[in-house]
Amino acid sequence: MREAQGEDGYDPRVCLEDRDIKREEQEYLHGEEVQWSVGGVALLRVLAAVRFDGRRMAGAARQGIRRTVREELDGPEGGPGASSLGARPHR
Repeated sequence: MREAQGEDGYDPRVCLEDRDIKREEQEYLHGEEVQWSVGGVALLRVLAAVRFDGRRMAGAARQGIRRTVREELDGPEGGPGASSLGARPHR
């Protein structure tokens, strides 16, 4: 059986294996970098939204809750006491 190594100790099979391992590592690391980047951007967007739109979003959420409660208290026909929840009519 012939040796794959040359006179200088170079073994092309080892180099190919090393190259394949490095390529797989690079693909894995690239995937991790992308994942961290996407997560970081999402976090920055959430922080910016809270910082700049927090009051507006909270106000809109409150208005939505108020509208829903009013609709439930007024009932489907819009009259007082016709609530779908069966609650007492509001005064």
